[in-house]
Amino acid sequence: MLVIGEALVDILQKTDGSVAAYTGGSPLNVAMGLARYGAQVTFATRLGDDDAAHVVLETLAREGVEVFTPPLRGATTVARGQVDSDGQADYLFESLTWDLGPADDELAALATDASVVHSGSLAVSLDPGRFAVLNAMRAARGRALVTFDPNVRPDTAGTREVEAERIEEVVALADVVRASDEDLEWLYPQCPAVDTARRWLSMGPSLVVVTSGGSDALAMTHEHLVTRAAHSVDVVDTVGAGDAVMAALISALVDAGCGGIGAAERVQGLSEGQVSRLLDVALAAGALAVESEGPDGPSREQLLSVVGPVADGGREGVLL
Repeated sequence: MLVIGEALVDILQKTDGSVAAYTGGSPLNVAMGLARYGAQVTFATRLGDDDAAHVVLETLAREGVEVFTPPLRGATTVARGQVDSDGQADYLFESLTWDLGPADDELAALATDASVVHSGSLAVSLDPGRFAVLNAMRAARGRALVTFDPNVRPDTAGTREVEAERIEEVVALADVVRASDEDLEWLYPQCPAVDTARRWLSMGPSLVVVTSGGSDALAMTHEHLVTRAAHSVDVVDTVGAGDAVMAALISALVDAGCGGIGAAERVQGLSEGQVSRLLDVALAAGALAVESEGPDGPSREQLLSVVGPVADGGREGVLL
């Protein structure tokens, strides 16, 4: 699997005044989540030549994630945030840079050899690096399961119209898109999530999933629409919750044989029962993530303890 995107260090001030530091970045969290589910993952990113970069590299190595990066230069991005009483965090970014430099062609080659290619967040929003991501996703289209999580950052985005245009460019290249209700509310004010999901499906994906912290979630293919109520949980913080959802979605789809060549068609062929199970797995992963501090998602064993085995009972330890 290949995950492309930003790596950074999160420095969070909690409601009690204490400060915690984590490795972060939405794509990095997804890469580590996939590795915890047992996948072989390459994470393509950009890092500075500083102590923060070495912390990121050590963390990824500890999780078994291989790293592809151009030569270290400049400063690694730092996100300073404050967690509110609802567990939500707002960020200010320092040394925000997304540029893979001369590694663009190598990245596209990596994408053609991967069974899954995932990206999202700042990596598809910021120039000049977003063009390398688009090229890699184009190279992978039809050869891999291509997944996308916009994870919109309004503070770093341009106008709403420009950001929506950039995101829709990536939606058209993806087989699976997962977004939060907050993403959609910012991009398309007053537009119901189900209408946006249907419109995005018409652009090319086989599956669109929309999750929410407080209202119904949905999963939509061209054949099926499944909705679920949000889990009722005690929220510690929401840092990395959406990334836990994304990692669980990808892992479950791969368990069901939806990676590699022909992935889009196999996702499209999922039954209503499989789409329902997929959404249950995703929501359970998000619920487990918000019940603990920091961006780490659940393990496969933790997730299976909540959702149980697949209904056919013939495959042990799989999510879908």
